[in-house]
Amino acid sequence: MAILETNFEFTFDKNTNCYFTFLDKDGTLIPLQFDTGASRTSISLLSLVENNFDYSQDKAEKMEEYLLIQKNKGQHEQIKGNNLVVELRSASGEKLFGFLADMGRISIGNSVFEHFYYYFVPKNKTAFALLGNDFLHNCEYKHAIQGNIIVTKFDEDSYVQSHKDALSESDIQLLINDSYKKDDNEEIYDLADDFGDR
Repeated sequence: MAILETNFEFTFDKNTNCYFTFLDKDGTLIPLQFDTGASRTSISLLSLVENNFDYSQDKAEKMEEYLLIQKNKGQHEQIKGNNLVVELRSASGEKLFGFLADMGRISIGNSVFEHFYYYFVPKNKTAFALLGNDFLHNCEYKHAIQGNIIVTKFDEDSYVQSHKDALSESDIQLLINDSYKKDDNEEIYDLADDFGDR
């Protein structure tokens, strides 16, 4: 990994007064807003559902509740001492929780990224992802007056290093399994098929 030469563009949308592009995950496109006002990259449940990801509101809320309980108890090594769970605020001031995850290999424009870190925010109601400063401060980009934003370079090493505490797919599976364990004598309900592989 190193400094990547990139050339992807955020197009200005006059209706929303924002810059957008698309994140491509295995052929599924998620609208992605360039947002220097957001400290962290986030993806809402709605944007995942709208784009045919296999999530449901009920399961996401159960997972959020479980992760918050485990964070408070400090029972999982994966959660202790890292930034897996953060408290966020919506534009209206509503308190939301985000869970750091690695989407894995994605592309934005013609640029491919082996890791894409984001905070999954189940209760956020926006149908798009916000690309925040945790990604953008690793970018070099240019912006002409009245023009679009073009990202020309990306520091992949710095990006990966600053997100090293993100849950892996195996960590997430363990947490999901534990969240559906009713007690030590009952069988664990495996949600792998319900949540699907990202």
